Amino acid sequence: MEVVKGTDLKENKGKFGLIYGASEVGKSTSCIESMPKKLLAIHCEKRNPDSSFEALEDKYNNIRNEVDFGLLKKQEELLETLYTDILPSANNGMFTFAGTEYRSLLIDSLSHFLNVEILTEMEDQTRKAEIFKVRRDIIDSYRLDEMAYGSLASIGHRVCNALKMISQQGVFVVAIASGTESPKWNKSLVYAPLFAGKKFGNEFLVHLDFVGMVHQRTNEQGEILYPPLVSFKSPSNDFVAKWTGKHLKNHTGILNLSKIFNLS
Repeated sequence: MEVVKGTDLKENKGKFGLIYGASEVGKSTSCIESMPKKLLAIHCEKRNPDSSFEALEDKYNNIRNEVDFGLLKKQEELLETLYTDILPSANNGMFTFAGTEYRSLLIDSLSHFLNVEILTEMEDQTRKAEIFKVRRDIIDSYRLDEMAYGSLASIGHRVCNALKMISQQGVFVVAIASGTESPKWNKSLVYAPLFAGKKFGNEFLVHLDFVGMVHQRTNEQGEILYPPLVSFKSPSNDFVAKWTGKHLKNHTGILNLSKIFNLS
């Protein structure tokens, strides 16, 4: 075990957080616009990443040279990339990937990676292993047993553990997730990140420095404004939120991560 004296500790502007909310509310767009540059955005979904940034209009043209996208060809690539390429190179607030240095890392989205990419692969493997006797073709062919959900949580923790260690090297790291009402893993919540399986849903917060719930911002005429609002505290504890570090005067504000964290 390494012992570090308190007098030797240096300020680490690296953070690992989760930004979640409804579809099309502006999560990806606002994070890409406001995270420190240069930014690597690892795109886990199959849609064209350029479609996320129509709301930026001319602003996105100004930052195109400051944002690169990593497109996953297979689900195994995410863990390989994080542990084999990015984590070993992370140091002093930067990391190197494919010969380029970056200040920030975005995972878009963690919920899609776990709930769709990994879950689908596990369902296929469960079907091939004939864990369940097939009585109803559709239902019984695509089920998961308790062991599979435990493995899903393990993969989620491995991803988050890598992202946390990268952030501890001063890199600013954000994962995006979809939101859901009354999640199965905690029915007492009104709104929370959408993660399959109770185990990971009840444990993912331990990895994170902050969790922000994104919601629409409108003007007096009811027109939707961008960027949206983000809340890092739930006064009634009815939605998932988290904030660690320096005190925030207002836990709800416009989603501008560089401004919120005083990053240049």
